[in-house]
Amino acid sequence: MSSVVAVLRGGPSLDHKASLKSGQLVLDYLYESPGTHKDIYIDKEGAWHDRGRVVDPHKVLSMVDLVFNALHGPYGEDGEVQKLLGQHKVPFTGSKALPCFICSHKALSKETIKERGIAIPRYVLCEKEEELEQQGAVAIRNLGLPIVVKSVFGEGSHWVRVATTPEELYRASEELLEHGPVVFEEFIRGKEASVYAIEGFRDTPLYTIPPIEIQNIDGKWVERCPGSFTRNQREEIEASSREIFKALDLRHYAKIDFMITPHSVYFLEANALPKFHEEALFAKALESIGSTPKEFVAHIKDLALKR
Repeated sequence: MSSVVAVLRGGPSLDHKASLKSGQLVLDYLYESPGTHKDIYIDKEGAWHDRGRVVDPHKVLSMVDLVFNALHGPYGEDGEVQKLLGQHKVPFTGSKALPCFICSHKALSKETIKERGIAIPRYVLCEKEEELEQQGAVAIRNLGLPIVVKSVFGEGSHWVRVATTPEELYRASEELLEHGPVVFEEFIRGKEASVYAIEGFRDTPLYTIPPIEIQNIDGKWVERCPGSFTRNQREEIEASSREIFKALDLRHYAKIDFMITPHSVYFLEANALPKFHEEALFAKALESIGSTPKEFVAHIKDLALKR
C-alpha cells in the first residue's frame, strides 16, 4: 500500500525562503516516487495551506502516513510543530519536540553537553533588558573583550554580533533582546567546524560526514569540505559529534558546530533541522562523500517510515 506524505515548508521565520527550497527538493523527489504527497505551505503568520486553501492542521494530519518536516527556524525547529505532530501520533522526520527545543536554546544545549564532559565556551545569560546592565558588566569582567553576543533562539549569522567595546556590547544586546534572551559568549580564536550526522546512512548507526571548515576570508565566508584538520582533531570532532547527538537525544539527522583550537574542541551549538536544499552547506557536505540531497531525502523518508 502506498503512503501519503505531507511536506511542511515555509513557516513564520526568517528562514521562510530557505524552507521553501528544502521542501521543494523533497517534493521533487516524491514526484518521482510511488505514493501520494501533499504540499503543505505554512505562511508567515503560521496558517497551513493545501492547494492554495487555508486548512486545519488537525484535518491534514489525520489523512497522512508521514510528515516530512522541511521547516527551519522558530515554529518548525523549536519543538512547536513537533508537539502538534506528536499529539496526532503521525510519524515525522527529524527530532522530537523536547530535543528540538533544547537545541534551539543555546544555553540549555550548552549545559546539557557540559554534563558530558565536552568543552563549551564560557558564557553569561541575559534573559531580559532589565538585566542587561548587570549581566553585561558580569560578562565583560569574567569573559573579557571581544565578546560574542548571540540570540538564544536565533539561527544563523543574522542573530550573532561580535562586540569589541562595552558600547558595542550594549548596543548589540539591545537590538537582539527585542527578539528574546541573549547569551554573552567568550570569543575563542580558532577554526570553526561543522559536522552533519545522519542516522543509519551507508549501513552505519550514526554516519558523520568529515568535518567542514568554515573561514571568514576578507569578510566572505568560505567552506572547505572536508576541512584542514589534523587526524587527531578530526577523530575528536567526529567522536564528540556522536556523543552530542546521543546526549541531546537527536533523531534522523543534525548539524553540530564547533570551534577548534590547538588544544581543545569546543561545542558551540546543534541544529536539529539544518537546511538541505541544493544551495545549502549540507548539499556541499553530501557532495564531498559522493552523495546528493535527493539520496539524503530518500534515506530520511525511509528511516522515518520504519519507525
